[in-house]
Amino acid sequence: MDVGDKAVLATILLVVALFEFWTAMQVLGKKSAHNKLMLHLHRIGGYVFLLMLFALYWIGLGMLGRFSNIGSWDFDTRKFTHAGLATLLIVVLLVKLAVVRVYRNFRQMAKPLGFVLTIGTVVLWAIAAWFYWAILGGVKPAG
Repeated sequence: MDVGDKAVLATILLVVALFEFWTAMQVLGKKSAHNKLMLHLHRIGGYVFLLMLFALYWIGLGMLGRFSNIGSWDFDTRKFTHAGLATLLIVVLLVKLAVVRVYRNFRQMAKPLGFVLTIGTVVLWAIAAWFYWAILGGVKPAG
């Protein structure tokens, strides 16, 4: 998978994250007859987000190994920052799932963890996919 394909998947992940944020705001921000439906959509979207995040992480690890030139240690700050933030997002997502599914006494932490996931996804997308779309104009870098 090349950088352009990963940018497309990352953009889809961003849309899913924003959808998740919107459904959470609908459920938590106002009382409505549609709260049950929104909560169900949020749960489905969460599983889609989880699968996409893990897939992108796996693809990203492979790309990081290919692009990092480990032998000469050509350290690219943007790529390693991106990888670190992706790892942090996965940890936050797993903690949120544990809070919602297992440790229900900490359920009040689900809201701030959701905010962190949304903001983290936007920042992560901006570091890589936005860079690809806006700076490179969707053109694959040489090399």
